[in-house]
Amino acid sequence: MEVDGWPYLHSPRPKVTEPFLDALFDALMGALVDEVAPEPPLSRHVSKAVAASPRLVLIGDAIALCDELSDYRHGFVTTAMEAFVELVAGNGCGVGLDEFFKTRNLHFAKTGCIQTKLEISVNSKVIRDEVHHIHLKSGDRTSPQEAARIYFQMLAHEQLLWIFLLYVGPHPEINITRKIDLAKCPSETELNGVA
Repeated sequence: MEVDGWPYLHSPRPKVTEPFLDALFDALMGALVDEVAPEPPLSRHVSKAVAASPRLVLIGDAIALCDELSDYRHGFVTTAMEAFVELVAGNGCGVGLDEFFKTRNLHFAKTGCIQTKLEISVNSKVIRDEVHHIHLKSGDRTSPQEAARIYFQMLAHEQLLWIFLLYVGPHPEINITRKIDLAKCPSETELNGVA
C-alpha cells in the first residue's frame, strides 16, 4: 500500500519485508534521481558538430557506420569533433597537427593500410585530387567495431581552412574515394541566415 507515492505499512508494529524494502528503495531513487534519457546516436552528435561549423563538411555517407562503434569509443569521436570544430574556427591550429591532436589525447596517424582519395572542385573545376592516409584512431589490434577511425582531409582555400570528413566509424576494410564541389557547399552566411 502507498501514501502519497511512498510505501506504507498499516500496522502498529509492522514487519519489514523484502517487497516493502524494494518499494522503498525504488521510491527513494525516483525522488533523488531524475530519469536519464538515452544518449542520442553518435551520428547525431557528428551531424550537430558539422551543422555548427560550415567548413567542417561531411561527404557522402561518411557517418553511415559510426553508430556501430562500441559505446566506449563515443568519447573519442566526440573529442575529435570538438577538435575539428576548433581547428576550423581558428582557421588552423598555429602548431603542427601532431601536437594539436596530442594535447587533446587524440592519436593522429599519417600512415596506414587505408587510403583516402578526395577530388575537390569549385564550379566543376578540379582544384585538388589527392590521396592521403591521415586519420584519427582509437583502438589497435582489436575488432573493427572496437577500432574507431576518422578519415579526413584538409584544404586551405581562399585563406580558409576546410576539413572534409570522409569516414567516421569502425575500421574500414576498403579504401575511401569521395568527390565534392565547394560551390555546392552552403556558405557560412547562408547557414547563419544572412543572404
